[in-house]
Amino acid sequence: MMDTPTSFPLLGAAQECLEAFHALIDSLEKPDEKSGGNLTTSIVKVQRDRFKIWAMNLGALQRGRASLDFRLLESSLTKSAILRLLNELKDTLLQTRQRSGPGVKTTARAHNYTGFRLLQ
Repeated sequence: MMDTPTSFPLLGAAQECLEAFHALIDSLEKPDEKSGGNLTTSIVKVQRDRFKIWAMNLGALQRGRASLDFRLLESSLTKSAILRLLNELKDTLLQTRQRSGPGVKTTARAHNYTGFRLLQ
């Protein structure tokens, strides 16, 4: 049986978050697109690493029986909440990337969502 993207929505969302982290880091590393505020590549890398540890510990980046998707098969409410938070994180990262372009002053603001600190 081949895994479809819809078989593992949390895996897909977690991978999209990692891609958004990498896109933001790449954007901040370009000499002509450094933010004028407090958001630095090192801050984003630390947050990316924390996200990877969280995702790996829960199985959000795994397939099969080790995956968070599998463990939450019978808990659609929890699965929906985690999926919503992952999508919100991805959207925040993408918006931050757009605002960190040339000539845009960006500041790092922390938001707490269930104990996680997200940069915006």
